[in-house]
Amino acid sequence: MPGMLHGTEGRKRNIAMDSDRKTLKLAMIGCGGYAAFIIDNLEKLPDLCELVAVTTLDPNDPAAMACQKKGMVVYNSVEELLENISTETIDAVVIPTSIDSHYEYALTMVDRGFHVLLEKPPVATLQDLDRLIALQRESGRFIAVNFQNLYTPIAQDLKARLAAGEFGAIRKASAHACVLRPEAYFTRSHWSGLLRLDGKWVLDGTAGNPLAHLLAETLYLATPNNGMATPATVQAELYHANRIESEDTSCIRIETTEGVPVFFTATLCSEDINPVICEIETERATIRIADYVRVEIAWNDGRKERYELPGCEDPHHPMHLMLASNLRKLAQNERPLITVEECRPYMLAWNGAFDSFGAPAAIGEESSRRIETEYGTVRCIPGIQAVAEQACAEHRLFSELGAPWAKPGKVVDLSEYRHFPSMNPALIDMVEKNPRQWIYNPD
Repeated sequence: MPGMLHGTEGRKRNIAMDSDRKTLKLAMIGCGGYAAFIIDNLEKLPDLCELVAVTTLDPNDPAAMACQKKGMVVYNSVEELLENISTETIDAVVIPTSIDSHYEYALTMVDRGFHVLLEKPPVATLQDLDRLIALQRESGRFIAVNFQNLYTPIAQDLKARLAAGEFGAIRKASAHACVLRPEAYFTRSHWSGLLRLDGKWVLDGTAGNPLAHLLAETLYLATPNNGMATPATVQAELYHANRIESEDTSCIRIETTEGVPVFFTATLCSEDINPVICEIETERATIRIADYVRVEIAWNDGRKERYELPGCEDPHHPMHLMLASNLRKLAQNERPLITVEECRPYMLAWNGAFDSFGAPAAIGEESSRRIETEYGTVRCIPGIQAVAEQACAEHRLFSELGAPWAKPGKVVDLSEYRHFPSMNPALIDMVEKNPRQWIYNPD
């Protein structure tokens, strides 16, 4: 690449820190695609951070060249990045990469002494999460996870009010999302729509990728205690109308350790775009959150509250709030709001759902159709919105409502759940036929 620095010493001089630094120095794995979105948001926080170095697989990629023009050092591999940074020059590493790569990249960076800003979901399996939790405790480095909607004033205000007992006991929590994704969405990257890749779990789908935020928010507000509510049991149904391995349509029924029923249903195969809804029913009121940013509280005595997140017209605003919060915390070596440890209930629900149902079942041509939209060709499930809304309202699985393409998963007891997969023979067979291939060895 023209102008690219060559030689270790030149690069180290380029990313040397000021002795009296006031901002966090960051490196990032990747610079295009979703990484470019995060870069845009980091650049709006110049008082809190400076993105010093990024990696690319293609030095001629426009995103890489744009980063270089802004003064960042662009490395051609993660290995090259690691050869040229240290804790004297970099405070934290941002990891907005594919799901299957999260664990090994996070392990590597914490092992080298860096804090980590990790894209959601944190990892693909509970056992990998538990290893990162142990590493975070032992190392004194934090692994913050990008569940940005939990950082908004809306989520934090409701959490505080629930904790203070203003609404009384939590009776149940429900969430539904009927959105659409064009067929091109499922071919946008090498890992899209996959269950496994090169011997590692991916589990891409509604609960693990685009609507993971909704599942996390629902669990977060299903308890007045710190963090997310812990699932005790889970039963799920997982389907795909698109030509993928993993799921694009799901319903998950959870009982928490506090006895609160939680229900989550989501599809990427709607015929149109609908609000993403989280609803918390309490002793004194019902709290309804639309698209993470608009709140309506209907009190049992007839009072109503309505408000929305300031700045919600900017879809980047929750990301901005989260990054600012995490950067401030890490600058003081303090624990961010959501780290890998706070994500354990989410992982129990997500992994447990797959162990409940196994490999997602295909919804046949007779129950789906292709439509043209402004976003491209979408494979939709006619009537899915009505089915999903009824399932959510009644906490009944699709099969219990008589959907012709549905079948129930098994109830999974999560009290001793430590490893994914643990219970589903089909998933266990996948592991035996294609064992994990390790990339990183700290020795």
